[in-house]
Amino acid sequence: MEIHRIHAAIGSRVRVAAAVAATLFVLQSTGCQQSQPAKTPADPNKNEGSATDFKTEPAVEAHLRWLARHQDPDGAWSPDHFDAQCANKGECAGAGYPEHKTGATGLAILAFLGAGHTERSTAEFTDAASKRVIKIADVVRNGLQWLRNQQNESGSFVESNNHKWGYNHGIATLAMCEACGLTRAPEYKDSAQKAVNALLAGQSHGNDDDKALAGWRYQPKGEMSDISVTGWCTIALVSAKSAGLNVSDKALDGAWKFVREVTEERNGQVGYTKREEAGQQVKAIGKNDTYKNHPSFAAIGMCVRALTQKNMKDPVLEKGALLLAGDPPAWDKVGKSNDYYYWYFGTLALNLYDSPDRGGGGESLKAWNEQLKRSLLDHQTNNRKRCDDGSWDSDDRWGYEGGRVSATALAGLAFETYYRYKNAPAAHR
Repeated sequence: MEIHRIHAAIGSRVRVAAAVAATLFVLQSTGCQQSQPAKTPADPNKNEGSATDFKTEPAVEAHLRWLARHQDPDGAWSPDHFDAQCANKGECAGAGYPEHKTGATGLAILAFLGAGHTERSTAEFTDAASKRVIKIADVVRNGLQWLRNQQNESGSFVESNNHKWGYNHGIATLAMCEACGLTRAPEYKDSAQKAVNALLAGQSHGNDDDKALAGWRYQPKGEMSDISVTGWCTIALVSAKSAGLNVSDKALDGAWKFVREVTEERNGQVGYTKREEAGQQVKAIGKNDTYKNHPSFAAIGMCVRALTQKNMKDPVLEKGALLLAGDPPAWDKVGKSNDYYYWYFGTLALNLYDSPDRGGGGESLKAWNEQLKRSLLDHQTNNRKRCDDGSWDSDDRWGYEGGRVSATALAGLAFETYYRYKNAPAAHR
């Protein structure tokens, strides 16, 4: 009985409303024209080879239940103290750093918005672990309200001296822009525009003679940029533009210029802060230096190229896709290959480039998605009696940073990618 209630409450939203309502990229830049609804992820025949089908729906539902269960009373998600909300103490391991609280909250909100849930959702369920009745509308509303409560006069969701300002503010801005695009609510539009303004004001400048706009870094107006933070911030601005907010084209041009500068076009590899680093691994000694190196930056570079240039004939995109095809998701804790961050951006990059809906052949995307499903479905915690049911372990390459909250949100977002970005503004070939 409980399973059917949850499936009816949450699953129906994933099957139908998510595909139609996820207007982040369904809305055109004017904010008033709407393209055709996305195919519903419940139809495995229409979505053959996608990351979302009837096998992954229960996984998406379960990860949303876990996130809802571990939301703080004030609406946030705490990377370090999420276990304070555990129904059964000691069952949910994997603490992250408290400095990522705003970003983790943004990721969790994006997971609900990506499944079509807003503060207007009618879905609710009785949590099997905590026995609480949880209303999804309250989860989303409270999360967005927490972000708005953190927003300062400059429009930033975190103070500029936060060491990871770029990640936290960029991800939170993306969440608020998606909420604005989905609901058209004035309060979210106002908050999103202020956040965008802060993001624009915090953009770095290049090191060349003209000091033109470039990308973003950990803190605002840095003297250099990095591809990881730039990826989140660029996607947030594209989302903002799709929701009808004011975004400077120069800002997106700057992001594109930075990506060009750090890309080795001969092979599609991308450097962290400069081209000479293309293909090199970013390591935190004693934390993740034993993990396998993946072309994460190439995937992020592909996303920025596709979203800002809309040129699917760009040969660098093809080279990047070949890199990803040669290193698909593979769950291997012993071999240290687990990397939710890479899997999320790789899924997004291939959806933008290789999806048949945008003229791609779909073969590399299909192969990637099959590996993604094999890696994630077999290793999601699946025990309704345990508090960690629906989550993923955070012992991956970056789990020490965002903890179990970010790991679970990113894994779920990878499955949601197909219908969240179904109509992304990447030009036809």
